[in-house]
Amino acid sequence: MTKTTLAKPLLAMIGLLAILSAASGQSPTPPEPRQPLLPRAPARASWSVAFKYAGEEKPADPAIQPRPLGEVPRSIVITKVNDVYREQIDLATGKKMERWDFDGTLFTSNTAGTVFLIIPPTEDTPSPDYYDRRRSDFPELNWISKATYRGIGSFQGKQAFHFETEKDGTTLSAYLSLDSQMPLWFSDGTTTRTYTFNPPPAGPLEPPPAFSTARNRHKQAMDALKYRPSPP
Repeated sequence: MTKTTLAKPLLAMIGLLAILSAASGQSPTPPEPRQPLLPRAPARASWSVAFKYAGEEKPADPAIQPRPLGEVPRSIVITKVNDVYREQIDLATGKKMERWDFDGTLFTSNTAGTVFLIIPPTEDTPSPDYYDRRRSDFPELNWISKATYRGIGSFQGKQAFHFETEKDGTTLSAYLSLDSQMPLWFSDGTTTRTYTFNPPPAGPLEPPPAFSTARNRHKQAMDALKYRPSPP
């Protein structure tokens, strides 16, 4: 075997090692969000949302009192079982409310415990308290899209998918988990929401009697309209 014959495999091995060394030095390709960008939560799921508001920080001057927030949510625990959702709402005033969503039919209680129906909006009668979870478990994030994706960001020291856009002069910004693509954080410029996911419920959701009564009355009224005979 000649020196030339020995040199060829040696040169090939050196070239291969050089390629492997260069490849190992390259940064890994960052992950890309999968479709759907914001998937549905599992059929049985629970998550908490903590709220913070612009201007609620204690002023530097101790003589100045922080701005009172009023009856806005401080935290909400949302529990989902199939198409039924329960929202347990703690207000900034310390009072509590509850909201139930039965497949798009929403009932809420006020701070006195009275239960009433939230009417779906129409062109003539907007209803800011109504939202449709039949399309998304996170209706506040329905602006998330491929066009609003801004790449990998950092949330609480961990990598996360970052989305951001402008709407009516306001910056909307959100982070989704790399693993589940569930929401981690959302800001609309005046309110920030931080999401925490809880263990799923073990059984079905049983609404309190006041909500069951309101739901049954609404169903009876809708059935009566459905079967009302046409005028002669």
